Amino acid sequence: MSFPCPLVSRMIAQFSNITSHDSLFERELERFADRLAIDPTANPDALLRQFPDRRDAIGQLIAAASTELSEIPLDGFPPPCKNAVSPVPKRVGRFRLGERLGAGGMGEVYRGISDCSPDAPVAIKVIRPELTTAAIAHRFAAERTCLAQLQHHNIVRAIDTQATSSEPPHLAMELIAGTSLTEHCRRNDLGVRPRIELLIQVCSAIEHVHQSGFVHRDVKPANVLISETAGRSVPKLIDFGLAKRRASGQPISRSRRPTVSRVLGTLHYMSPEQAGCHRAAADDSVDHRSDLFSLGVILFELLTGTTPLDEAWSADDPMPQRIGKVRRQRPRRPSDRIRRRVGKKTSTGEWRRPEFDWARCTKSRRSLDAICTRAMAHDPNHRYSTAQALAADLQRFLETVPVEAPLPSLRRWGWNCARWQR
Repeated sequence: MSFPCPLVSRMIAQFSNITSHDSLFERELERFADRLAIDPTANPDALLRQFPDRRDAIGQLIAAASTELSEIPLDGFPPPCKNAVSPVPKRVGRFRLGERLGAGGMGEVYRGISDCSPDAPVAIKVIRPELTTAAIAHRFAAERTCLAQLQHHNIVRAIDTQATSSEPPHLAMELIAGTSLTEHCRRNDLGVRPRIELLIQVCSAIEHVHQSGFVHRDVKPANVLISETAGRSVPKLIDFGLAKRRASGQPISRSRRPTVSRVLGTLHYMSPEQAGCHRAAADDSVDHRSDLFSLGVILFELLTGTTPLDEAWSADDPMPQRIGKVRRQRPRRPSDRIRRRVGKKTSTGEWRRPEFDWARCTKSRRSLDAICTRAMAHDPNHRYSTAQALAADLQRFLETVPVEAPLPSLRRWGWNCARWQR
């Protein structure tokens, strides 16, 4: 690898059964660490099949890349179970496990049936049995603690957060039979107004998370599922596997600048400070405003069909280069992206797509450009102060009243673009 992975090196040194001659395993482990930097839920099946006797080492890597384990107290939960290699049981607690609904890096989600309510299926998230280490179980218990404290109609509801040391770590949640936010908008061919109305509800959920003392750290369309309730589309925020508690008046983390193997989140929706830019490393400014940046990226995608970084790198770019672009990114106007994508070729019908309606109106274009660029400001101090403030500005746009986000002048914007190119 052209870029060192200190986390893997330190971890390998701690295992007596891994020698310096295991160069192939070290290489593959380091590659998987880079995959985790892109997606913390990266599936380790291939690595486990190649090195079945290294399950403990692989589990330690995933746990270390997820988060520092001591930042969320367990609030009385019993100690997690030790290493376990048994297959997934047919039941956990008072739930019978049915079909598997999905899988990620650490957990698998099953349809569950409660003994008390057989007609009300739930979603059961369990740790992958081959990766059930004490460290990962501790991280999983922290996620249960977080979700148990969140009560909001736009956040997935925890059904059962109790656990005993004799049971496999699990989390029972309401079952949401829906698609992701962006997929829902595409399938239903939604215009800009219903898209923004959905995002306002997501902002309400994020505000509740922040008011409860947590930062989500992985806000993206895939973690917002749309459920149909009484004929209404209701977004539900899910997956709190990367959430951390933030003490009152204190930053979310005081660790050093993250390396490639320690960058947590999804790069396309990640704020510069979460990726470890120099400014954030100096003043420890990774806090709730990082989630606001991610909301700005989601708004950008809802308006243009792409994320700001979709055109920034190719599939062949090495991970350090991608993370560097995340750290240096500056806010982009969604109208510029649409202009470059479709230009003046109206014969293709691109301009008639519902999500592009706003770009044809100068007033709408300037207002949404201003909201997007403020939410995605490189400096956290220049963003909205809260998710509620972002939602209020989006509501002003829907009510056709002036937004609070400053409308940048053409001269100022041109100067910023020239500076960015340099």
